Amino acid sequence: MMRRFGALVLVSLMSLTMTGWCGAVSKVASEVFELAVKKSPKMLTPAAKAAAKTALKKMVTQYGDDVVVKLLKQHGVKVLEVGAKYGDDVMRLVVKNPKMATALLQNADELVPLMRRLGPKVVELEARHPGLATKAIKLFGDDAVKALAKVPQKDMSVLVGYAARADTPATRRLLLEAYEKTSRPSVFLKLLDKHKMKILAVGLSVATVKLAWEASDGFREGAKEAGRGLMQKMSEGLMQGVREHPVAVGTMGLGAVLLTLSLLSLVWGKMKLLVWPFRMMWRGVAWLFRRRRPFVQP
Repeated sequence: MMRRFGALVLVSLMSLTMTGWCGAVSKVASEVFELAVKKSPKMLTPAAKAAAKTALKKMVTQYGDDVVVKLLKQHGVKVLEVGAKYGDDVMRLVVKNPKMATALLQNADELVPLMRRLGPKVVELEARHPGLATKAIKLFGDDAVKALAKVPQKDMSVLVGYAARADTPATRRLLLEAYEKTSRPSVFLKLLDKHKMKILAVGLSVATVKLAWEASDGFREGAKEAGRGLMQKMSEGLMQGVREHPVAVGTMGLGAVLLTLSLLSLVWGKMKLLVWPFRMMWRGVAWLFRRRRPFVQP
């Protein structure tokens, strides 16, 4: 009796084990997995393939066949390798955000440590700027992620290039601050580009960044304020002059009107002299083609 019971338990355990593998991983998922292994750019060792199978079973259990099959078709065995190496938090991100999945799986070794330190926004940055996010964070620092997230794709490579040639960390910080705060970032980068040969030769300096910043935004705004202040002072001075010396101001105004009329008459006279030859030519042409009356002999 005891032997029959023990044999029954053993058979049940074996059945549960086989059901656990075969039930969790469908035939479709297994076939897609084998196809992904064949298409893998590197040959998997038996140990690596076994680890990938374990990761596959775990992912199917957590997320279902459809999700895992789709990921295998899109990313191949890499998705299982990253899942086995970095754990559930990375895989949850891969499953929930397909755009971020591509960036994360292509550069997991650099992005995962940054993601765990700074959050998923690092992966979002890499998805927007493939191959540049990790470089930008290394150059500008962890605190720059928020500012870098606002940089358009066309400007990111330019900023990273200039930051790589900055002479000090302070210059890199000022570069990003100037780009972030200026009202015309594209003009700021163009002004830096005018100093490109100097930057390539000696590096980007704080003085060069400040010069481009002031020229693109600060100096322009300062000139506007100065101009508005000058016009206000001139207006106040003119009104005060009218109140204190009305006769003198009236005489000056009359003189200005007469001078303006004189200049206009002089210009008109010169214009008439310029028009006179054309007028004579037109009269000659008109005389040639005008209709003449028939000559009647008296």
